[in-house]
Amino acid sequence: MSLKIKSVNHLVDLVRNEKVNFIKIPQIKGVDIETKIVERKELDTTPDPVALYNFNGNLDDSSDTGADLTINGGGNNLFYPNFLLSGSQSAYFDGSTCYFAPEDDALEITGDLTLLVITNVSANPSDYVALVTHGGTNDAESENFLYGLYLNSNEELYWFQEKDAGTNLDYTLTGYPIPLDQWVMIGATRTSNVIQFWLNGAKLGSSTSLSAPTGGGDGQLFIGSENPGTQYRYTGHIKSVKIIASALTEAQMMEEFEQITGDLKFI
Repeated sequence: MSLKIKSVNHLVDLVRNEKVNFIKIPQIKGVDIETKIVERKELDTTPDPVALYNFNGNLDDSSDTGADLTINGGGNNLFYPNFLLSGSQSAYFDGSTCYFAPEDDALEITGDLTLLVITNVSANPSDYVALVTHGGTNDAESENFLYGLYLNSNEELYWFQEKDAGTNLDYTLTGYPIPLDQWVMIGATRTSNVIQFWLNGAKLGSSTSLSAPTGGGDGQLFIGSENPGTQYRYTGHIKSVKIIASALTEAQMMEEFEQITGDLKFI
């Protein structure tokens, strides 16, 4: 294919928009070159999620898994906040409400994964509060926690998982409290059992390598609490929860953040 390059700006537009890997330029007027090759970098696309809850007026899972949520507890349900754009909604958690999904093999992740939560923390936790967890109700290996993202009483990020018959494996990121009354995108990735926390697309800190979680086949996904929904209940707003069965790269994490900054008024 022969391309006539009119200017450097024209070249930039071609690199951005043309579905080609290389452009060969015989000559550009005013640029002291005879031949130049420009490589177009492909986008680092994010893998499809195994669960995606947008809380946009319903409790549906928008992924192919179809693990729709059920409300657990009293209190408020979905509401229409004035700080979201495009008619979007979010779920409010008042400390007595949480949501859970049915058991599903796709959610029983013991390897690499990513959790992404767009949230606004409304109150200082007096104890641990759960954002996203997958586990059971006792110490049997089949009910182990395969992943758990929490805030502690200092609004710091905390990770929890189990192996064998309820052996605890955890990590707290100290010194980075999540701000109150601000919309943020909290991320957690697990790569080769190293936990990395993220905030608004940027790395915060990571753990040493933990032992891999085991079992967990009888556990369930809970949002805003942990199974059976009677403790560590969260108070705040959640716009969306995304679960991916692989660990996002730094570029992919920033891409996720940039995709939602146009819909939320981040402070």
